[in-house]
This record gives sequence, structure tokens and C-alpha cells, in this order.
Amino acid sequence: MFVCRLAFLLFIHGLPFVFVLGERSQKNLYILGLFPMGGAFDGGLSIQPAVEVAIDYVNRDENFLPGYQLNLVWDDTKCYEGEAIRILTRRFCENKTFIIVLGAGCSAVSETVAQATHLWNLVQISFTSTSVPLSDEKRFPMFFRVVVSERQVNYALVGLIKQFNWTKVAIIHHTNNYFVTKVADMETLMNKDNIQVTTKVHFSDDSRNAVRQLKETDSRIIIGGLYEKQARKVLCEAFKIRFGGSKIVWLLPGYNKFWWKKDDTDCSAAEILSVLGNSFSMYTYLQTDSKMQDDNDITQDQFTADYFQKVDDKKILGYDFAPTGYDALWAIARALNATMADLKNTEFGLEDFSYTNKYIGDLIKKNMVKVDFKSLSGRVSFFENGDSRRALKIMQLQVDKTVIVGFYNQLEVGDKFIWKKSTPLFWPKGIVTRDSIQIVKTSVQVSQSLHIIMCVLSALGILLAIHFLVLNIRHQNTRVVKMSSPNINNLILLGCVILYSFVFLNGHDVRETPALCEVKGFVLIVGFSLVFGSLFAKTWRVYVIFLASKKLQRRAPKDFYLYFNIAMFTTINVIIMAMWAVIDPSRPAAHSLEHLVSIPALNDSKAIGMCIYNVILLTLVGLPLSLILDDDVDIMFGGMSALFIAGTTSTQCLIFIPKVKQLKKYMEGDRSQCRVTTSQENKFSEKQCSHTDFTSSA
Repeated sequence: MFVCRLAFLLFIHGLPFVFVLGERSQKNLYILGLFPMGGAFDGGLSIQPAVEVAIDYVNRDENFLPGYQLNLVWDDTKCYEGEAIRILTRRFCENKTFIIVLGAGCSAVSETVAQATHLWNLVQISFTSTSVPLSDEKRFPMFFRVVVSERQVNYALVGLIKQFNWTKVAIIHHTNNYFVTKVADMETLMNKDNIQVTTKVHFSDDSRNAVRQLKETDSRIIIGGLYEKQARKVLCEAFKIRFGGSKIVWLLPGYNKFWWKKDDTDCSAAEILSVLGNSFSMYTYLQTDSKMQDDNDITQDQFTADYFQKVDDKKILGYDFAPTGYDALWAIARALNATMADLKNTEFGLEDFSYTNKYIGDLIKKNMVKVDFKSLSGRVSFFENGDSRRALKIMQLQVDKTVIVGFYNQLEVGDKFIWKKSTPLFWPKGIVTRDSIQIVKTSVQVSQSLHIIMCVLSALGILLAIHFLVLNIRHQNTRVVKMSSPNINNLILLGCVILYSFVFLNGHDVRETPALCEVKGFVLIVGFSLVFGSLFAKTWRVYVIFLASKKLQRRAPKDFYLYFNIAMFTTINVIIMAMWAVIDPSRPAAHSLEHLVSIPALNDSKAIGMCIYNVILLTLVGLPLSLILDDDVDIMFGGMSALFIAGTTSTQCLIFIPKVKQLKKYMEGDRSQCRVTTSQENKFSEKQCSHTDFTSSA
């Protein structure tokens, strides 16, 4: 009342007055931050400044936590579980009571901490922990994360494999428990979708043997359970043994931008890049629209400016992870703000939270599950088990940079993949890489043109035989014809006609008329029996005549006797064929041919074998020919010259015609080992040509 009267008197006398009242006292709320500043993952270096910037925003915003001041107390976990336990032991014994735990960054540390923090009724929210076990709400009832869990990544990975119709994959992973559990969960999902893990290798320190096993088993689609540094070492080992190129696709976790450039192996960045090929990676989709304003009235440009002011404009490796710290802090602010509203009509406030106050702890958890807002990096919300509901970005290495080619939205019904048209998938030659050597089974048939040519030649042979038959019958009483057994000659010509007809039958597809299998055999044996039976009969007749002339006792055998012998010879062969047809009938059967040579231009083994066989065959013909025809110089010269010309010409043709064909393809631009498919690749093509396509089979 006194103050009011004094003010009134001063006012009516026209005197100025100023009230100097004390500032509104604010109650401190403490957040325990666990950041990995070193060790296997040092993402805390970029995330911690982002959290500090977000805290400044929250403390200046009158709509959030009026009467309270958020304070961050943080420690470096060194990405090590033991260090995190030491920090908890020390911090929980201090005078400060922490209302929430922010972190940790490494999944193994988060698992260790989250098994304990809920016993203190503390909600814990992580910015980068993604391991599969953290999705277990029973083990970690108060754990949340703003990045997608590895379980959801595994779902996306299996979906990606199915998208490209891959059914065989290989896995290489570190023995760290994080990757062991990830791979085990992945294999469970793959078994359900009939995806075969053909090779699985792991290592702790030295990855050389593991990489060699991948090469020995001709692995094509390789899933890597590796930290960034381990991935560089694995790819360096792959480069050393020439294991990489367009035939191999690596499926890796999401790493920092240009992660292959870090100089911590004995391979250059270009060498590691050459092995990577067109690899894929997946990570939580964090938007980067510079003009976008989030639900906290902060723009991306504003955050970026404040962030780099906080770090004195230093370029921090791993800045890509910074938005996760920003998102996690705003999620905390919104959950605490909602909890404060819930406590408004109770005897409690946020400052009354203690490690034994389960009521307030459960309220904070309930409100954290309800958090749903648009942040700078996208929508932030959670499933009941604390996992993030965000989408995944699918990235592919194209030439020398990683581009986003699509997204995996776990909330979508049906097809969860969304592919970007502006940056489409890239495959060498436009064909999706195969997951293994493809054995294509196809029926091989006689070339129609060759069949026609052979049938025409056989028809000409039949006409020739008919001509000889007419000539033989017309002049059978002429002495020169009669003395050579014209009737037997007629059987020879008949057998020749039957053998010629075999060519017509042999070119048909027996799958359409299976009976041809048996018919062809009988035609061949009857024709053979008539021709060679008759030849043997004529030889026998000559032998008997000469023998009779010496003894002056015997006469030449009658034609009837020779017919009988030919008939017996043919009948025996036909009976054998008939018995064979009954016991083991001929039928169409599939026969696997030899696999095609992978690089014909470099493999002369078949041609060389044919040349050697050709030379041996011609030598076996030429040697006795030179002895038999020694008296006739014309026939000797012609025959031997023909053999030499045939052998030499066939040898050079067998060796060099395939080379000419390959050279023609090469000159036309079909260079399968080094092909630049887009103009954007030109500046990198020369380097890529020297390091890609190391695998030996197509």
C-alpha cells in the first residue's frame, strides 16, 4: 500500500519514478549429456555444440518451461562403456539432480547406461545410437532415440535386396557386439524371405583373411557391418587383392560425407573409391532445406549461423550428425513442457523430480512418447518402444560422390520405397548387378540355315546315287559293269540313299517327335549294313575268285549267296537295335553343355585343341597316302598339297577369326572392361578404368 501511495504522489507532482524490481527467479533443470568425443565414434564433437545452441533457443522461448532454466552438464564417454559407468557413478553422487539423460552416442554405451537409468526413473534419449537391442522396451523401458533403429534399417535392407531380385548375399562384420546383434537380426529377416547368406566372415583386428574369403567365394552382394574406419581398412585390403569393380555391390551403414578420404590406411582415397563401385548406404533422413522454418520458429540458416558461431567458425568433421543433437534437445523441451502442464494442478513441479519419484519420471516418459513436431531435419516422433518414426534415406555412390536415390518410409502401407527421379539409380551398362554367376539354361538347336544346306547336299547326293543306279541298271550286262557285281552295287547305292535320308531326320527337334530317336537309329544301321555289308561281300567275292584261279578248282560265288550274307549281316544289326530299343529305349534327354568361356578374346584353349586335333588327323591321313600313292606323282602332289593347305588354313582361321570378331566389337565401342556411360563420368573414367572390374568371372 505504501508503494502505491508513494507512486501516486510522485505522479501528481509530475515527478518521474522508476521501480527496480528483482528479476524473476528461475529454477534450474539439469540435463546429463553423454557425448562421444573420441574412440570408435567421435560424433560428439559436432553434436554437443548443436545441443548448446538448441538450449539457448529453448531458454529464450517464453512458450517453453516458463520459470525454468535448462542446463547441460556433459561428459566425454570416449565411446567406452566403462567410462560411462564411471561418469554415472560420479554424477549421481553430486548435489545436482538430473531430470533427463541425453545420450549416449555409441550404441554399446547407450545399452549399458539405459539398463541403469530407468532404475533412477530417468528418461534417456539418444541422438545417434541405432543398435537392435535398444528396441527392446522390456530391457530399456525409458529409452528413446531420434534416429532410426538398426532393426528398421534391416527391414529396409531386406526390402532393398528384394527390390533388385537378389537372393544371395555375403556378410562381413566386425566382432563388436553391436554388429553381431545387427547381423543376427538381419539373418532372421532374410531367412523369412528366402534370401541366402552364401558367405559370412568376421574379424576383430586384421581383416585380410576375411576379405580373401569373400573373393574366394566369388561374393557379389556384400553387406558390411563395419564402423567407418573399419570400412576403409576392409576396402583397402580388397583393393590390394584386386577384389572390386562393377560386379560387386557393397551395402554399408551411413557414414560421414566423403568418408573414404580420411587418410588412416595405406591406400589412397582414389584406390578405396575404385573398390567401392556403386555402393549403397542407408541412414536416417535429415532434411537440409536452408529456408525451412520448424515448429520452434527457427530457420535452417539461423541455426547454421548460430552453430558455427558457437564453434568459432571451425569446420568440424561429422557436421551431418549435428541436427540429431538439435532434435533431441527440442524433444526433451517439449516432453518437459507437457509434463509441467500435467503437474500444474498438483503439489509437484519439475523441480521436485528425484531419482525415487516414479510419478514424475513416468509422466516425462508418457509425454516423450507423445512428442510430435516438425524440426529442421524433418518430423520428430516416436513409437511406443522409443524408436524413431523417421524415414531412411537410400544413398548410392555415383562416380565420386554419394547421392540420395530414394527413401524408405516405414509408415507407408505397401511399397515403402520412394525413388527419386532427379537422381536415378545408376548401374553399369544400365543392368542391375547380378548376385552370382548366372547359369542360363537354353535349348541348343541345329541352325536352320545349316540344316537347309546339309539337306540340299544330301538331296544332291541322293540324285547322284539315283543317277549311278540308273547307269548301273542300264549297263548291267556290259562286261566292265557286269564284272563288278552290278546287283551288289545296287545294294550299295540303296544303302547310300538311306544314309543320305538320315541327314533329313537328324536335323529335326526330337522333342516334338520323340519317335525319331528310335527311327534315326534304325535308318542309320540299315543304311550302314547295306553299304558296308555289300562292300564286305564284294571283297569276299574278289578273294574267292583269286583263290579259285590259283587252285583251278573253285568258281566265283553266286549273287544269291552274297545277298544272303548281306541280309544276315543287316538282320543281325537290326535285331541288336530292336533288343536295345526294348531294353533301353532312346528318348529325348536334356544334356548340360560346357559353361561358356567368360572372356573369349583371351582364351584360345578350344581353338588350340582343335588345331592340334586337326594336325594329328591330317598327319594320320597324309603319311599312309604318301606311301600308297608314291607311283602316281600327280595324285601324290595334289593329295599332299591339299592336306597341307587344309591344315595350315584351318589352323590360322581357328586362331585368328575369333580375334578379328573381338577386335571388330572393340573398335565399334563395346568395351566391357572400361565404359563411360554418362558425360559426368568423363573426368573420372581414366582413373576408374585402372582400378575397376577386378573380378574374374561374369
